[in-house]
Amino acid sequence: MADPPAFPGAQGYGAGASGGRGGAIYHVVNLNDSGPGSFRDAVSAVNRMVVFDVSGYISLHSPVTASSNITIAGQSAPGGGIGLMGNEVSFSKASNVICRDIRFRQGLYSGGRGKSAVNIGDSHNIIFDHCSFEFGEWDTIDAVHAVDFTIQDSIIADPIGQQFGAHVEGGPASFIRDIWANAHNRQPLAKCNTQFINNVVYNYNAGYTVGRTSGTHSHDILNNFFIAGPSTSNPSDCFFQMDSRQSVFASGNILDATTSGLINGSLVTPKGVTSLAVPWSSLTTAIQAVSAFNAYHVDVESSGAQPRDEVDSQVIEQVTSLGTAGSLLRSQSADGLGNGGLGQIPAGVNFPSKNGDGVPDYWRLLNAIEDSREYAASSEYLSSGYSIIEAYLNSLVLPPGWKFIQEGPAVPPAQASYNSMSDTWILASQGGSDVADDNTVVFADHPLAGDCALVAEVTSVTGLRQSSTAGASLRASTKPDSDFVEAQVTPTNVRLFCRTNGVSSTSLSSNSEAVKLPVWLKIARLGDTVAAFYKTTGVSWKELGKPVKVNFGATTDAGLTASVAGPGLAAASYRSVSVN
Repeated sequence: MADPPAFPGAQGYGAGASGGRGGAIYHVVNLNDSGPGSFRDAVSAVNRMVVFDVSGYISLHSPVTASSNITIAGQSAPGGGIGLMGNEVSFSKASNVICRDIRFRQGLYSGGRGKSAVNIGDSHNIIFDHCSFEFGEWDTIDAVHAVDFTIQDSIIADPIGQQFGAHVEGGPASFIRDIWANAHNRQPLAKCNTQFINNVVYNYNAGYTVGRTSGTHSHDILNNFFIAGPSTSNPSDCFFQMDSRQSVFASGNILDATTSGLINGSLVTPKGVTSLAVPWSSLTTAIQAVSAFNAYHVDVESSGAQPRDEVDSQVIEQVTSLGTAGSLLRSQSADGLGNGGLGQIPAGVNFPSKNGDGVPDYWRLLNAIEDSREYAASSEYLSSGYSIIEAYLNSLVLPPGWKFIQEGPAVPPAQASYNSMSDTWILASQGGSDVADDNTVVFADHPLAGDCALVAEVTSVTGLRQSSTAGASLRASTKPDSDFVEAQVTPTNVRLFCRTNGVSSTSLSSNSEAVKLPVWLKIARLGDTVAAFYKTTGVSWKELGKPVKVNFGATTDAGLTASVAGPGLAAASYRSVSVN
């Protein structure tokens, strides 16, 4: 079998990386700078799958150098995830690296001028996905002589010192669905053959830059959204220092120069370049680029390490101000957040794993993977071509636009996963001994405007107590106290549960037949009315309770839910989920 891509959805020139596939599984079990169980020790050797049993910031007292043939799976961290602060993380001269869901936040701690938040100089075959790069002292990302790399679905923001985004030479390089915010220049500095597709560049002095001494290169620049902000002196510098030695295929790029707080814009094209009629890269046509306006929405909802923390949330708030907020920073503390500007990353704990390989028992059960032998997670492969541990880690990065939100106490484990190979969702929530209501919620990719519907098939439930549920919901917002309407499956029936005007109520279905899986759920909004339906067999939908009047406003959030009240596990799987 041919090797699969780095992960489902990997794109661009770094998509072929296999990372630590088949290597040893190394658990980061503390937030120490060094020593056994630390991040520094984890990346010190080749052929490793690095998973995290802890969450929070790791303060690096000196630069860290990562080895080759390694996967750094930040998505495995419980709670709010993992952040690396205080010094540069270097992948210099490394090859074959996969890095996902890590926050790289160097900051003014080391005094090491000339260092960057991340250094991938002289590297080869590397992909960063859903990462956050902030507070770089020199360039946020230094990629001089880097070959075949991708940075996708990430945030590159708030550089300090030089206030530069990324310095790229060597190539080819791919930047796909990234948000670049609050930088003076180099977003990126593209001194190589480059793909730049579906990015958002906000509050810049200069955006996509080539540099007059860069030599002759090719650029595919498609469907990007450039938005002027408070620090933008000349919006037309969205393309900067381009010249006739650059061969450019540019299409669908939008510039919003108004700083009006409203989404506007018109087509913009780099001037003075040698125009190409077709993309230079054969990989470009394989990327299903959306329009620049749609890219704005997708990037705002999905980019950066998940779940979003205070730093990234503030960046997104500035971007969505559409020109009215944001500034160029001189230090991380200038952003006004706590913890010296870094904000807090909530703690959490992982679900139990019998053999300690990092794959939870509930996930194995719901995916019918029974092999729990030691090391099997790394050495045993599925029909997809991924090892068991890879399949699990891949499932933790949700499809573009979807996000995971946990309601209730933050310490009991909660998780959402999606298997793109089988189009299957799994939600799991663990209640504590004193937990009154611990809900796990997955919300749709962005607020749905106007009339909408969510349809999902509940295929299995595991460990559900009598008071626990699995369901589909429409909510006024993602805030815990927002109004919502939810179609729920309990161990004995289906029901309608809602909170309107802050008051909760429950309505059992008019036909309270016993639940026999699979159960289809449908919940739909028409104006200010929400109705829910279900079916267990056949093709006829049955109304669930009575329609509910809810003042949702212009938009709603749609999602899946699994909840447990009191101690115990609630886990549910879904397939054929659609949001319209």
